[in-house]
Amino acid sequence: MNSLFRSLTIKNLLEKKIRVVRQPTNTRPTIRLVEDNGIQGVVKDFSVNGLLYRNIIGRFLLWRENRAYQRLKRIQGIPVFYRKIDGMALVISKVPGKDLEHLSDGEKPDLEFFKRLTRLIQRCRRRGTVHCDLKRSSNIMIDESGNPYIVDWAVAITSEEFSVYPFKKI
Repeated sequence: MNSLFRSLTIKNLLEKKIRVVRQPTNTRPTIRLVEDNGIQGVVKDFSVNGLLYRNIIGRFLLWRENRAYQRLKRIQGIPVFYRKIDGMALVISKVPGKDLEHLSDGEKPDLEFFKRLTRLIQRCRRRGTVHCDLKRSSNIMIDESGNPYIVDWAVAITSEEFSVYPFKKI
């Protein structure tokens, strides 16, 4: 079992954070960059959201995202899932790169990047998981070597969710 980030709790998150990547809104969690034993991770934290949102929607979205990361383990281009924290947050590996939304004009990906992204999406589909929010360029990252990563699997659906009538393939 991976021992990274095991000591992290909601209460000590602020001590472990390097910086806040995204401030929370009413419906979006805080995104923090943290470090443990020299390894950087990203924490999606719903604990700061309103009581009803964090305890109903936040927990549900974390459950879905955890499930997606478990199904997609060891696929190159999917961050490593480390753990959930107190049912209110989760920790994944930091992708060494940028999301497509924040690239400058000189950093735009080439055709080969999009071919690799297509293959990554196909590998995820073969595992029975579809992202459902790839229209947001912030969910697609490009690492330092030009390889695609897909992050934020909170709204992903699995093949089992559509294995009932009328959605079941015949």
